[in-house]
Amino acid sequence: MTFVLEIAQPGDAARITQIHMDAFSSNALIRAIHAVDGDLSALRKAVEKRALDDMQDSKTTVIVVRDVESSAMRNIIGFAKWVAPIYPGEPHSTPSWNLAKTTNWEILGPWIAKEKKAEEEIISTTPHWGTYFALHTSYTDEYASEDLTYLAVDADYAKQGVGTMMVKWALDQCEADGCPTFVTSTVDSVSFYEKLGFKESGRISIDLVDLNKGGNAGVYEEVVCAYTPRKRELLGVADT
Repeated sequence: MTFVLEIAQPGDAARITQIHMDAFSSNALIRAIHAVDGDLSALRKAVEKRALDDMQDSKTTVIVVRDVESSAMRNIIGFAKWVAPIYPGEPHSTPSWNLAKTTNWEILGPWIAKEKKAEEEIISTTPHWGTYFALHTSYTDEYASEDLTYLAVDADYAKQGVGTMMVKWALDQCEADGCPTFVTSTVDSVSFYEKLGFKESGRISIDLVDLNKGGNAGVYEEVVCAYTPRKRELLGVADT
């Protein structure tokens, strides 16, 4: 098989959305936030629109990996979204998520606040590579801009180096710019990021409420992993 990394085009949005939904739709946090959206059709529409908007954003790069030997319909086998550093005073408005009104903000709001706190504690205001998660709705804009990273690979191509290709692309940008980056990873994926030079820097957890059964669905946890470019380490520059 031959894999090629490219910049995504608008015609790739549907396939990116499918990979995104396949990768994240079973996630306990996603299921709790969108419990009312049973088949996640509203979320799917929001994901596809956001993919298209991100491609038009001057700061966002959506990358895809293609298996050039596969059929044309499924040759995109992975994608990632990265936002270039935004410096203080630099005008930029991130694309918005058009989430359904059924979105459970009692879960999503506190989770985003935890993400923001983790970012401030680890990197603070240091310009960095990442993916901005912007939420602007008619019923709340309290959490207007937060950092999340989206990277997903078709399950049929797991453990074949696809995710590594996309992360290394981003780390090359970090090294060139001298800017750090960080991701919030599922516990199971921490070792993947550590092999690429990330270091565990903290953990975020939240008690999930099962809206369908009205009981405690347990504690959901993610691990914050940060990457510091070599030039910053050599210069002893702190990311706080």
